[in-house]
Amino acid sequence: MNPETDAYIAQAPPEQQPLLRELHALIRSTLPSACEHVDRAGMVVFTHGSRWIAGFGFRKKGPMFYVMQPGALDRHAERLGRLRTGHSCVDWRPSQSLDAAALRELARQILAEVAAELSA
Repeated sequence: MNPETDAYIAQAPPEQQPLLRELHALIRSTLPSACEHVDRAGMVVFTHGSRWIAGFGFRKKGPMFYVMQPGALDRHAERLGRLRTGHSCVDWRPSQSLDAAALRELARQILAEVAAELSA
């Protein structure tokens, strides 16, 4: 892990840290050429060239997962349901409509699509 990311995750509420580590590993493994850093807004962002492509952060309500590739979350809007809280944001919490395993698999699919679009 990146020391800056380690420090960021260590500041999160203890109950969120395992999910944040999982998000970090998922993004890092799917987008291995992306550069990562903690930005001014206080979240871990992954960039490709000068473009922000993915990231994660923590808030009181729980971990957040960001995908900045246009349309990436739109293609999965029905499955994301109420977990999607904006154009590029997903609340990373199992819900009644999507269990933890399904959420992980969906995040993998979304990130794989982003990786394919970046290499095209």
